[in-house]
Parts: sequence; structure tokens; C-alpha cells
Amino acid sequence: MRLGRDFRRRDFVKLAAGAGALPLLSSTALAQLAPNPPSIRPPSPAERGAMARLAHSFMDKYGVPALSVAIGYAGTIVHEDAFGLADIERNEAVTPRHLFRIASVSKMITSVTIFRLIEENRLKLADRVFGRGALLGTDYGQPNSAGSDQITLEHLLTHTAGGWSNDDRDPMFTHPRMVMPS
Repeated sequence: MRLGRDFRRRDFVKLAAGAGALPLLSSTALAQLAPNPPSIRPPSPAERGAMARLAHSFMDKYGVPALSVAIGYAGTIVHEDAFGLADIERNEAVTPRHLFRIASVSKMITSVTIFRLIEENRLKLADRVFGRGALLGTDYGQPNSAGSDQITLEHLLTHTAGGWSNDDRDPMFTHPRMVMPS
């Protein structure tokens, strides 16, 4: 797939999500996808330059101050790089070791993982999450609101558990400067 100037944020998120889901596949599943996988080598200097140009173009277009990427294969990081500033006021360059707020990007990766576990009969959508006998048990304290011990995986995956709103007290909105523009 060749990425051109019309590469949109939506396309980037889809690509990132797809790449993020690959480590979730078992080695058997990977072998079925690519029975004779190509030898994996780190990107050449020309390829790294092309990735850097694409990253900077994306960052400029959408006002993204920093971006970190990693390419993995069979459980090994083949290449990692970071672009931009972790702290604009201090002019601190971002590194692959910096942590980023990922907001909802992880939801699709989590869903893929959960559904893989469901296919393996290790989980069910009807499994309760909190409280005695539930998936998390009481590891994170006792359920503290009425009905919270009845929340299932399906409730969490479909955002139908209730109890939380996206108002100004939500941590997502505590630092509006950190929210990427749409």
C-alpha cells in the first residue's frame, strides 16, 4: 500500500490498529497467514527517511506535536523511532520510551484480544467483571456502587454498563491541550 498526500487520520488509525493487532495473533495463525514469511530486516536508511517524511507530514497536517512508532515481527521490535517534541516549552525531543495518552485507540485492540479469548473458550461475553467470582474478583477492591458486580464483558465492550459520563470530570478532558484535534 502506497501512502500519498491524501493519507487521512482515519487511515492512520486503521493502519495503526491493524499493526497493533498483529502481535495478538498466535504463531500458528501467523504461519497460516504467511506460510513462508519473508525474512525481516530493519528498514534501510531510505525507508527510514520515507517514514520520517510521512510522520512529519502527518504531524504538520494535524498539529500533532509528537509521534512514536514501532515495527515488530514475531515478538521482536525490528525498528522504533520517534518524531517531534515531548515537551514543547522545554524543547524536549520525544523518544520511543515516552508514554502517550492513547485514549480510545486501545479499544479496538482490547476487543480483538477479548474476542480471541472468547473463540478459545477462555472467556464469555456474559462473564461478570467485578466482585467475588468475577474475572477481576476483588483485586481492585469491592464493587462500590449498586449493580457494579453485575457488569459483564459485553457491557464494557458495548459501553452499556452505565455509571460514567463524558463530562468535564472525565480524565480524558482534564488536559484539553493533549486531545488531538479531529
